[in-house]
Amino acid sequence: MNLDIHSLNATAESLAMQYDTDISSAFPSQLLSFRSCFHSQLTRFTILEVAQLLLIDYHVLSSTFSDVCKAYLLLLTLPVTVATCEQSETDQKLPSE
Repeated sequence: MNLDIHSLNATAESLAMQYDTDISSAFPSQLLSFRSCFHSQLTRFTILEVAQLLLIDYHVLSSTFSDVCKAYLLLLTLPVTVATCEQSETDQKLPSE
């Protein structure tokens, strides 16, 4: 997390708006607090290690950082790429009669 506070806050707000049914508007402030509490771990851990730290090692904090937990779960479960197999009608070749 090398973003400055303003960039991180803006990015967190954008994510909260995009996933508004999953993440509350409190996400940006939770993320900034989480970063402040675990700054030394965040600079040297991978995303998976940070998720383990939050969701397993310090699971009692999951209520304090509930939206951060949800964001990590989204990050770890959403597909990185999505391939589509659909073609438009104009691209499909119709068999000759």
